[in-house]
Amino acid sequence: MSITPGRSPISVSGPAPTQPLERTIQALESLYPRLSPSGYCIVDDFYAVKGCEHATTDYRAKHGDTTEIIELDGTNAMWRKR
Repeated sequence: MSITPGRSPISVSGPAPTQPLERTIQALESLYPRLSPSGYCIVDDFYAVKGCEHATTDYRAKHGDTTEIIELDGTNAMWRKR
């Protein structure tokens, strides 16, 4: 997962295959609040690992984030924080 506030990326290594849900939730909870408005959040393996997709959509729903999730390459996804 990469969270890019403005031009300075904040990177977290991708989730381990055995714990994608927990690792993705931890990364979002610790980093997403620090993301600047209009910054992009990129989630590696969003479409490849169901735990990543599930954790991300749950987190966004919990926080009322309804911005469009954009598919990048069939595996990764991103959205722009409002």
